[in-house]
Amino acid sequence: MAEKQTSLAISCLRTDRGGEYLSNAFNTYCDQQGIRRHLTNASTPQQNGKAERKNRHLCETMRTLLFGSNLPTSLWEEAIRASNYIMNRMPHRTLYLTTPMECFSGHKPDVSHLRIFGCRAYIHVKTRKKLQPKSLPSTLIGYDD
Repeated sequence: MAEKQTSLAISCLRTDRGGEYLSNAFNTYCDQQGIRRHLTNASTPQQNGKAERKNRHLCETMRTLLFGSNLPTSLWEEAIRASNYIMNRMPHRTLYLTTPMECFSGHKPDVSHLRIFGCRAYIHVKTRKKLQPKSLPSTLIGYDD
């Protein structure tokens, strides 16, 4: 997906030794595409420090969104997607106060549509009869890609 969006080829991929990255099919794909592989040493999450910290930050933000909105923990997937969506549109200190989206696309992201996770939302009803409501009350649990 990143290659299609940027027209740049992935030349090197650093991963941990998770099973999804060690399959023969994935190794064959990387070889065919000319992607070099770097694997971290087994049982050393320290070598994957940035990814581990980002994962922890996402999980803590997800918990905050769920508990702050009093929504059930079964919505964890929507909450973590919303966390990622929001984080990609927030200024970051290591990016000199630009956003990851801005670094990736070259354009400042529009955040005017952002709302509080778990707030009241209304879904527009397209096909209805004259006296039926135009919208249905709902709860915001994320954003469309």
